[in-house]
Amino acid sequence: MPGRAPKALALGPFGGVFFMFAQESAEEASRRALELCGNSAGVPCMIVAVNDDFVVPVPMTMKAVSFFRTANATAIAPEFRDEVASRLRNPSGWSAVAAGTRGRVGLMLKASSEQNAADGALADCARHDSACRVIAIGPFAVEAK
Repeated sequence: MPGRAPKALALGPFGGVFFMFAQESAEEASRRALELCGNSAGVPCMIVAVNDDFVVPVPMTMKAVSFFRTANATAIAPEFRDEVASRLRNPSGWSAVAAGTRGRVGLMLKASSEQNAADGALADCARHDSACRVIAIGPFAVEAK
């Protein structure tokens, strides 16, 4: 996004976008963007870019459609949602979630690339279910482009 650095971009789960630029530091830009976004959305937001760099894994092979929330993921059977949410907390590297026709889940955490995460989640899901598809990459719910 244009604007003098330090700058930060925060996204809210309901489509809110907040951008702060020309702040004293990257930390201050991030804090202010999160504060404005959270106040507007009524829920926590996420910093996705600082200055000119993404700070979260952004899917390139699939279309990001929203933030991924396990509680709202209808592709996941209700009895698996808490476990999936627990395993996804504080991941590093690339992560992916795949779900099959019976709502069983496959996960790949700490992968070296987006493709490795998606392939690992699909392979894990295939051990438990059929017709698996990737439903999340990093913090984003995804669908085919």
